[in-house]
Amino acid sequence: MLPRSLQVEPAVSQLPLRLRPVARAAAAGSSSDFMSLFNLAKGDPNSQAPLLLPVVFANFHPRFIPTADQADAHPDDFRVTVAKAVRALEYLSVIKSIPPDAALAVLHRVRDWISFLQCHWAFIPPLSQYSELSLSIAILLLVGKLKQDQEIAKELHQMPCLCIIVARAWKLFILEPEERTPRAALTEVCTFLSAHTRDSKHLPHLEEFIEGADGSLSGLAELTLRHLNRYVSRPLPVNPFTLDISYLCRVLMFVIRSPDNKPFQDALHSHGVLTTFVHAASVLSERLTGRDDEHALLANDMLPAVWAYLNKRITDLHSPRPVREAVRAGILRVIISFPNHSDHSTNDSLRSILSWIELYTVYQSVLSSLELAFIEVKDLQSAQGFTRSPLFYPWSLLWDTAQRRITILKYYESDDYISQKACDSLQCGNIYRKRDLMRCSFCRRQYYCSRRCQTADWNDDHRDACPRLSALNQQDPEKMSARNRSFLRALIDAEYKENQEAILLWQLDFMNEHPDEIPCLLFDFTRVTSLGFMRASDLGDKWPDEVARAARGNGRIQLHVACIPGYGVATQRRMVPMQSSSGALSDGLKGLKRELDEGVGSSRPIHAQIQGRISSLVSLT
Repeated sequence: MLPRSLQVEPAVSQLPLRLRPVARAAAAGSSSDFMSLFNLAKGDPNSQAPLLLPVVFANFHPRFIPTADQADAHPDDFRVTVAKAVRALEYLSVIKSIPPDAALAVLHRVRDWISFLQCHWAFIPPLSQYSELSLSIAILLLVGKLKQDQEIAKELHQMPCLCIIVARAWKLFILEPEERTPRAALTEVCTFLSAHTRDSKHLPHLEEFIEGADGSLSGLAELTLRHLNRYVSRPLPVNPFTLDISYLCRVLMFVIRSPDNKPFQDALHSHGVLTTFVHAASVLSERLTGRDDEHALLANDMLPAVWAYLNKRITDLHSPRPVREAVRAGILRVIISFPNHSDHSTNDSLRSILSWIELYTVYQSVLSSLELAFIEVKDLQSAQGFTRSPLFYPWSLLWDTAQRRITILKYYESDDYISQKACDSLQCGNIYRKRDLMRCSFCRRQYYCSRRCQTADWNDDHRDACPRLSALNQQDPEKMSARNRSFLRALIDAEYKENQEAILLWQLDFMNEHPDEIPCLLFDFTRVTSLGFMRASDLGDKWPDEVARAARGNGRIQLHVACIPGYGVATQRRMVPMQSSSGALSDGLKGLKRELDEGVGSSRPIHAQIQGRISSLVSLT
């Protein structure tokens, strides 16, 4: 039995006499009378409208819903029926409230019609002065009224089509000018997103948001970030509706707490989520300055989650690209400008971000972005508040490391730097400008000063090595650009020259401990630059051709391996062999070792006694 608030006759008897026949005819199915009452309710929702609820409810019966086959085969036969249902939905969204005893019955009928309309939007455009946007707004406003009851709210959120409707409405709102989107409707979208992230186990899966957006992860990611960018793009909008921090926080949480869907997070990344989140952190931090209101409290609660998300996305991808994007978005300025974070988790996230940026300064692409970012924050870093911040120490480490490498980069990119390369024929080995050498057209890794040298090397060992080297080009998992590879060589060269005497002492130690082994110098850039020797035999079978060439090179080829943060992996190793025009340095070390062996037997060399000989050897070579 229907609740009294939905029974037609008790409600109609309270209407003015002139409206009673019209209401009874509308309840019986008269379309013209129904439209007349609808216009009355829409024009004055607070007077007679509540009494028309039973009439509207009667015209909203599920028995009027056509089947999918009927709707597709004979759509014109149901235009009037669907038009009345759409008007009924709008009526339900216009009236001030729905009686508590009627809410559950209204929900069940609304659910059936929304399910139908969601699948057959084609019915809507032909309706006079109506649009999909208007229908979406009506549905969302009605949802807002119904969910005042907790049990009904739970049932609403479990409706299989509602999530699609919300996402579709969300897309329409973002595409439309802001002034055409009712605040209450956008509030419902943001509230639904927030509820989804709080209780995702009992809510529709992300796939329904995807279907409502445009059917793809990329579309949902683009929609999400377009919404966020409304609030955080520069210059900041002055409209208080736009600056509502609660809306910003709800959409941010949708990104942060969405189901653990890596493809979705990757799609967000491809659309620039890091840039958006850096700007969001800036906006939230600004709301904390000199304020003590609801927005400041929301911003204070939201910032730790934003920084934690940024830290996770920057570090988990193991690539210079997210680091470069965050730096270009101004993450250093945001960190330095707002250093007084009392939250320990925030400080941990920021320290991690600074350390991670320092780690990736081995990449030319990151270093170039840092050079510009440092200019922007040069004056900010000396502010008293920041120098006392717990972030100042990791910032100082980043600054010192990056400035040292920027100096190397500037020299490498200047006209004074001449890129040189040794001819890869072991019978030659002379050093030339790299641009003056020919390159093997197949593997594109070996360089020669003449056809004669190329032929000699082909007959020596390149005939067998060339196919393997070519395959490495196709299978290179690191995918480093040519500029990043060139800068890595320049960085290794600079580190070697700066520490050459110490390196030669360590090499002498290595020769004593492993007299029959080929030395390999390891540059570990995954921490504060660490240098050390390892045996070439410990490299396994990753670089057999380079090791074989070093064995035949008579001391002219030095094996250098760089340990750096990688693409998609925590650490990668890259072989960067250095070739000299002669084996004089190697011969000098061997001669020094023989002298020491004759003088002190097999005991370990004493560095203080041979430091001068090493210095002389360096100067001579």
